[in-house]
Amino acid sequence: MGTPGHHSRNVSVLQQHVAFFDQDENGIVYPWETFVGCRALGFNTIASLILAVIINGALSYPTLLGLF
Repeated sequence: MGTPGHHSRNVSVLQQHVAFFDQDENGIVYPWETFVGCRALGFNTIASLILAVIINGALSYPTLLGLF
């Protein structure tokens, strides 16, 4: 669904969010990309660092390739 009137290029809202954080478009979001994405959203340096550690720490293991 997403935002009415927004052209989603046939990708889901989740895929759009991941693409924002995947700076080098390799399909993997590294902690430094999360940090840069948080800074682009307006978070300060400390908050961006904390968020990058928490988000990547929480999601790294469950999203490993070949886990399932």
